[in-house]
Amino acid sequence: MSGIPRAFVASTSPLISRFIVKSCLKNGVDPIEMRNECDLMKELWQAKPDLIFIQATIIEQADVNVVARVKVDEQLGRALFVVTASRDDGADFAYKIGADAFLPVPHTESQIEAILRHVLPWPKKILLIQSPEDPPTTLYRKLDSAGYSLLAADSGENGIKTAAAESPDLILCSFQLPDMSGLKVCERIKDSKLLNHIPVMILSREWNMETKETCFESGVHQVLRYPFESGENLRIIASVVDAPRKSKKFKALVVDDSPLIREVVAKMFRQIGFFVITAEDGREGLQAAIEESPDIITSDCEMPVMDGYQFCMRLNQDSRTKHIPVIMITARKSKADKEKGRSVGVAIYMTKPFEVGELERRVTQVLVS
Repeated sequence: MSGIPRAFVASTSPLISRFIVKSCLKNGVDPIEMRNECDLMKELWQAKPDLIFIQATIIEQADVNVVARVKVDEQLGRALFVVTASRDDGADFAYKIGADAFLPVPHTESQIEAILRHVLPWPKKILLIQSPEDPPTTLYRKLDSAGYSLLAADSGENGIKTAAAESPDLILCSFQLPDMSGLKVCERIKDSKLLNHIPVMILSREWNMETKETCFESGVHQVLRYPFESGENLRIIASVVDAPRKSKKFKALVVDDSPLIREVVAKMFRQIGFFVITAEDGREGLQAAIEESPDIITSDCEMPVMDGYQFCMRLNQDSRTKHIPVIMITARKSKADKEKGRSVGVAIYMTKPFEVGELERRVTQVLVS
């Protein structure tokens, strides 16, 4: 990015526009306001913004999926897409349709700053929640010397309050805290409509399949093993908080009835440069696959309404979707389960839990084969 970052503000409410424009100007971002809703895409192409704020109702009333159009566009794909809304389900709506961020109306300074950190040369903010009896002080010093803005909390409750007040880009949390487990902290973060987009990494001296599975099911983005300040751990942290904006050439559909697992897998796809849409069950996933034509689909096996096998069978029977590769993400790994999957068109089985690197290898395997 060169010069002053440019933000495009699309809202039918003068009040909402004024809030956002004022925040942009205050923080050194050049705002451009939408003139005509009917010419939205044309105005976006002319503006070529680094940051796009669009009111939820404009997206809902559009004839096309505005988020998808932006994300796969050669000129606009690198822009950070932010949905704004004053309604209770605004965050759920934003992340479901593939937006990068949600901004409530009215917003706090920490919320707007968290978004602007993606387009301004500001240090990314990391919150360390750690027991005072076992503080990873070397990790703290390493992150501090790397130029990150650090926050600290000595209990789960204090950590959650700090996250709500400061909107960090990443949370590092000890596996065990004085008042609750790190997994409980993660679950409470993921239950918050305004915080659940923040990746949570667990610092753990324990490492076994049961721990890994429990962390994955709780919505943990990654488990960092001891020694916490290792070069590998620092690279993992940097890959999440310092990931460059990419033009989203590929589109992934993530189908899972668990909100936590759905968002964990979606974040993994975003980390490797995909535009992501999500669905809660096979029936909703089938509709999304037909309407959005994703490049790849991941599906859970056991889901209500329509399970993963039925979903894959329906995809395989439809000429509009039968070409889309499907990765089945499941805890079931018997030979019979895999044979059943192959019979309905599953390309690859991935067993929970897994990490970003494994997902990237499997996705590459499917898309280039």
